[in-house]
Amino acid sequence: MHETGTSGTAALVALRNVGRGQSGALLRRLGGSGLLALRRARSLPRALIEAVFETDDTDLLRALAANPGLDHDTLLRLARLGHPALARTLYRPTNPERHTVVLRRAVLAAADPADTDWRAPHGFVPWLLTQHHERLLEPALWAPFGELVAHALLALGPDLPPAVVADRHRALRDLLDESAFARFRRAAGDLDHGDLLDRLDDPAAAEGRQLSSAAHLLLLRIRRAKGPVPVPPDWSAAREEHLRKPFPSSVTAVLARWADCPDEIVRDGGRSARPTLRARAFRLPAPAPGRDRDHDLDHDEWEWTPLLRRGLRRGRFTASALLTEAGPAVAVLLALPDDDPAVHAAVHELLAPLGTDADAWSTVLAELPRFPGTPAALVATALAGSAPNRAHTRPSGGDPARNLLFRCASSAQQHTLVSLLDPPALRPLLAAAPPDRALRERLRAVHGPAANLILAGMAEQLPDTVAELLDLDDPAVNALLFRRAELDDAAVTRLLSGVDRTGRPGTVPLASALLGCLERDEGPNRRRAVDVAPASDDPRVARIVLHRRALYTDAGRLRALLDRWRDAGPDGVRALIDEATRHGLEDSRNPFPAETVKLVRAALDDVDGPALLRARLAEVTTPAAIVTALRGPAHAADVVLAESGPPPWDTLIETLTRDSWPDQVRDAVVAHPDCPRELLLARLAFVSDHPHDVHTWVRAALDRGALTVEDIVRTCRPAHVAFDLLAGSAIIEDPTAPRPALDPWRLPDELRPRRLRARLGTAPEAWTVAVRLLPDFSGTLIELLDTAAAMATPISRATPACRTPLSRGV
Repeated sequence: MHETGTSGTAALVALRNVGRGQSGALLRRLGGSGLLALRRARSLPRALIEAVFETDDTDLLRALAANPGLDHDTLLRLARLGHPALARTLYRPTNPERHTVVLRRAVLAAADPADTDWRAPHGFVPWLLTQHHERLLEPALWAPFGELVAHALLALGPDLPPAVVADRHRALRDLLDESAFARFRRAAGDLDHGDLLDRLDDPAAAEGRQLSSAAHLLLLRIRRAKGPVPVPPDWSAAREEHLRKPFPSSVTAVLARWADCPDEIVRDGGRSARPTLRARAFRLPAPAPGRDRDHDLDHDEWEWTPLLRRGLRRGRFTASALLTEAGPAVAVLLALPDDDPAVHAAVHELLAPLGTDADAWSTVLAELPRFPGTPAALVATALAGSAPNRAHTRPSGGDPARNLLFRCASSAQQHTLVSLLDPPALRPLLAAAPPDRALRERLRAVHGPAANLILAGMAEQLPDTVAELLDLDDPAVNALLFRRAELDDAAVTRLLSGVDRTGRPGTVPLASALLGCLERDEGPNRRRAVDVAPASDDPRVARIVLHRRALYTDAGRLRALLDRWRDAGPDGVRALIDEATRHGLEDSRNPFPAETVKLVRAALDDVDGPALLRARLAEVTTPAAIVTALRGPAHAADVVLAESGPPPWDTLIETLTRDSWPDQVRDAVVAHPDCPRELLLARLAFVSDHPHDVHTWVRAALDRGALTVEDIVRTCRPAHVAFDLLAGSAIIEDPTAPRPALDPWRLPDELRPRRLRARLGTAPEAWTVAVRLLPDFSGTLIELLDTAAAMATPISRATPACRTPLSRGV
């Protein structure tokens, strides 16, 4: 049981360690904590489960039934008890679904209609009468309660096979009195079964009818399937039910994937309103029927793309068959995986007859979104020039279907498309298939300077393409490269430094679009820019990066200015300060406070400016100055420690152990990776009352060996925080799990089962006291165990405690 609450976890530990035969008594004593353990534990010992059954306590049994990890056999055992109070809990959805049906039927089979608790207000029967989902009502068809059978039959009857309707009609005659049955018949009508119910009303005619079977009931699940569709064990029964009332198209298409599926179902799947469904069939039926719609496909028709791809992967059909036999064309192309060489070969072969005929290509691209037939039929229509006479603009690109066509086209065909399409239409096509050098030259020859903007806007760039574009020294191209393409450090440094093709820095202007992208922290290069931008001579870049770094302390800002002085000299620092204060000292874009600006301007006028800045840096990083900074806003303590350099640990040990400090500051100090053990133990002795505030730094200290689990057991206060830390590590929940001897999470001796039993005994009294004390106990875990043992021992029998070396000195 992981992270299920301290009380529940502690109760489970107690239940695992109490003496044999004492689990039931302890469960009754624990109350809510015991119920929580039963409901939420990931795994329950078999002995504990047996103890719950022995108690025959309704609350305990209901908590056990609510455990999501309980095995199916135990759930069935609970269902067969026939307790009305457990029924709704056991009737809940479980996994897998086949177990759910069995469990729900077991609940109803064990029900006693003579027990009035089943029909009590807010009881099981009134609740189920308000439900309408077929998974809940299907088992109710066999309930011993007539009102439930009638309710289920009214809700499911139109979709039930005639044999099931007839069988349940006969059962209702026995379960309902005459007036109730008459009311059912008036409400039922014909249930979409023609004159079946009228004929069944004649007892003589009802005799001898076929009894329903599991195969008949499975047809209901097939008809109403929302996800995986079960396979009918009897295809003839499925055919009869389909002829009585056709299955939905989503079901017929899935059934059609089986080789022995009746032709009527396959045919109706092929005539579905979603023609792409046919592609999942074991065999592809007739081509898609023509459609009179004159608009793009609805997106809900594309949701079957994963099914088509699954059919390709499983070898139910080939890409060539799909291109020639299935439609509509755009849905088929969307379903083809563009990383499959066999798909590329099939599409390439499909497009070969088009050659470099611009008119035919124009027709294919323009008609693709609305063409109802197969891709092969679309190509034939384009070659025949028989496309509908529509007033088309120039064909567009931009969807994955057209991208696949472009990628699979021959080099000559791609050159034709470059000439045929406008730059906006070409951009997504080229992004899907990065062009080689010849195609890039063709693009530039046809579209001029706009070609470079198209190439620069592509997310995936070939190294030689990036080099070509950088050598253009075009600010607009550079801005697009920075915003769209993922570049290396050298390219980002060149862009931000304005280096031209000859290596001269500061000669290529930085476009406002690039600076805006940098300031808004956009694009794939935003993090890399923070690392390499300090090398830029452009003061605007340096100002933006310093603003994004959000330096909080004087120490952090002075270090950044000294680095700038070292890299760009005093002129670079002056330009940075001028740029930062261009809109005024109080402008939000200025990363420097007025005092820092004044100090830097004085340093720029000084003979040894860096020495002046270093002197000020030394002043703000003295131990006293760092302690003063830590006394500022508590939320900034971690930033102060990060920017001030190595913390003065001796001063911090003295100050933090002597004075009162906010929890946020103390947690920031102990979270530092170099925090000494003395401070960690001091903080552990008085941690925050909220475990989640402690987990991060304690786990980090354990992982690096600065703390041990024994420190948590002996030092951490309050006890429930220590327990929650240990419960989170799972060592309390599974003490038998093997762990290396040097594992920092290794279970300490005090918490091993043998030592726990020696301290608290095997009777339930001390364990009950320990669990109840835990939430509010202010001491350590060891102190809690000793206190619980002492409180549970009768005063008349009390003896001096024998304190072992392991429990001394807490």
